[in-house]
Amino acid sequence: MSAPPAPGASRRWSLVVLGVLAGATVLFASASDLPEHLGYLVAALGLGASVALRADAPRTSAAGAVVPILAALTVIAATAPSSAGTDLFGGVAAIALLAWLAEDRRRAPGGLVRAAPSLLVVFVALGIAWTSALFLPTGSARIGFGAALLVLVTILVAYLLGRTDLIDAEPPATA
Repeated sequence: MSAPPAPGASRRWSLVVLGVLAGATVLFASASDLPEHLGYLVAALGLGASVALRADAPRTSAAGAVVPILAALTVIAATAPSSAGTDLFGGVAAIALLAWLAEDRRRAPGGLVRAAPSLLVVFVALGIAWTSALFLPTGSARIGFGAALLVLVTILVAYLLGRTDLIDAEPPATA
């Protein structure tokens, strides 16, 4: 059995995730159609307000800390042109936001490790969407390719839910 991680290790991961969120948000703001200083101001105000609310909030009201950064990302996304760069920066900012939310110190320990499988699924979905937008021709070909991916994923999920022995090979502890 391994020892629990040191409290400083969790704090370092929180700062790394916060740095990735800040960097992706600034890159997303720089790629948007907002005037340069206004985009950076929106990103800084949203991130700063969220960090301040999260640091000072008791456990019951910590959920409201996501609102400023979410509002900032929404404003930036509403003014961003549809291009490969903005799609990538917006997707990475959204994944970094989810990782930042998982790494809340008020929640159970191991937030980022516990959320890693879910974040990996979202990251793979972002990769598929971004490469599709980058390499597929414009027009109805994207819709057909997206529909084919959706049907494939639906079939795989239905198959996996029907075959639980593939997901969990160990017998339940109560058996």
